[in-house]
Amino acid sequence: MRRPILLTLILCFSIAAAPTTRPSRPTTRPTAKPPARVRDAINKGTLRFLVPADWELVERGADDLSVKYKLPGGDSEVSINVKPQQSFVPNNHPGLRKQLADFVLRGSADELKQRNAEVLDAPKLINDAAFMVKMHERFRDGHDEVDAVRLYRGVSWNIVDVMSSAIKAEPDQAKAQHDAAALMLLSVTSGPEDPKLARQVKKE
Repeated sequence: MRRPILLTLILCFSIAAAPTTRPSRPTTRPTAKPPARVRDAINKGTLRFLVPADWELVERGADDLSVKYKLPGGDSEVSINVKPQQSFVPNNHPGLRKQLADFVLRGSADELKQRNAEVLDAPKLINDAAFMVKMHERFRDGHDEVDAVRLYRGVSWNIVDVMSSAIKAEPDQAKAQHDAAALMLLSVTSGPEDPKLARQVKKE
């Protein structure tokens, strides 16, 4: 089975100073009571977050900058990735938001074309003050119909992104998955290194 597109972006922004305005209040809200969640961490435990307890941890990058989860009952998956930067990353900086949005849209469209995927809904930005960028797309890759949402958020000196790929899912299932993925990204906080906070992939 061909896997859904997981766009890899390597960005390096230079921001002179932290923003003086307070970040916009998140507009993303769950449509239902969220499931029980457990704590996980990434990048040597410096970024901590909450993930639904029934999501299976299936892959942790060798550099500890990416983690992937499989959802129960199917092939759908959610990944979280961190890209450390050389300066503080404000989540509500208009210029940075536009630069990142342009990069994400262009990169996703190019990769869909390279993969020869059938585009059902072209990559489109969704206005949500909770995130630097929120993008939605639907495509058919082989026999798989994928409903995907990608979200970006600035956390301290990092750009953290989440890719939610709902595969062969009903619209309400896809929305519930994307809402849970958004809550995971909104839960990310930073702290000192503590590798013990990171959950480990279960060995078979």
